[in-house]
Amino acid sequence: MDTQINLTDNEIKALKTCLNYHNREDELDDNATWLCEKRVARELNWNHHQVAGLISAMLQKRIIRGYAGSTLMKKENNGNVTYYYGTVTDYIMTPKGINAYFDAIGQ
Repeated sequence: MDTQINLTDNEIKALKTCLNYHNREDELDDNATWLCEKRVARELNWNHHQVAGLISAMLQKRIIRGYAGSTLMKKENNGNVTYYYGTVTDYIMTPKGINAYFDAIGQ
């Protein structure tokens, strides 16, 4: 059995940006909890490097995990637009992370 995970205030704020539902059961059932680095940066008023450090800490706690995939990307250069497929790594909350979040907010 896992012990309770202590989340920092910034981890709680970052995880909140991932949520689609307002309760543990629905979030665990669907688990479409994508972590958007830009959204986290805006929420915390942080730069890319600070967000990367937070993501690293959350990966170590195993409250999020990487999800690699391929997506259509857009590149603009001097008015020329090129579309290409690129590999991206996104992050989603783990069930452990979902439970830790709702435990931390008392639900």
